[in-house]
Amino acid sequence: MKWLIFLIILSCCHLSMAQNFDLNNIRQLYLQATDNRENCKQLLQLTMSDNADTNPLKYGYYAVAKILYSQFLFNPISKYSQFNQGKQMLEQVISLHPNNLELRFLRYCVQLNAPSFLNYKQNIMADKILINQHIWNESKDLQSFINPILQSL
Repeated sequence: MKWLIFLIILSCCHLSMAQNFDLNNIRQLYLQATDNRENCKQLLQLTMSDNADTNPLKYGYYAVAKILYSQFLFNPISKYSQFNQGKQMLEQVISLHPNNLELRFLRYCVQLNAPSFLNYKQNIMADKILINQHIWNESKDLQSFINPILQSL
C-alpha cells in the first residue's frame, strides 16, 4: 500500500513538472505572437488557467496574449471586448504586484503600441522610468529579453 501511494505521488510530481511554465519559451512566443495568429493562440493556450495570485507572470502573459489576439479578430465589438478584458486582467495583476518589472514592461509595450482611440497610454512614462531604473537589478535572462526590445522602440 505504501508503494502504491508513493508511486501515485511520484507520478503526480512528474506530471506537474511536465506542465511547468517555461518562461523563456513564453517570452519568445510573446515576441512571435505580435504578428502571427497561430503563435498568439499558442501563447493563449500555454498561459491560460492561472490567476493573478498564484503565478503573476503567467497571468500577465495571458492578459497580454488576450490583448494581442484582439488584433486578429474581425468584428470590431469583439476586438474591443477582447482588448478590454486583457487590459483589465493586466491592470489587476500589476495592482497586486506593482514592482514586478516584467509585468510593467509588458504593459509598457502594450500601451506604447495601443491605438490612441483606445485611451490606454496613461502609464507609459512611469513604466519606462521604473524599467530603466531597475533593469540592472533583474536576472540576466530578463535583461537579455527586455534590452533589445527597448532599443528597438
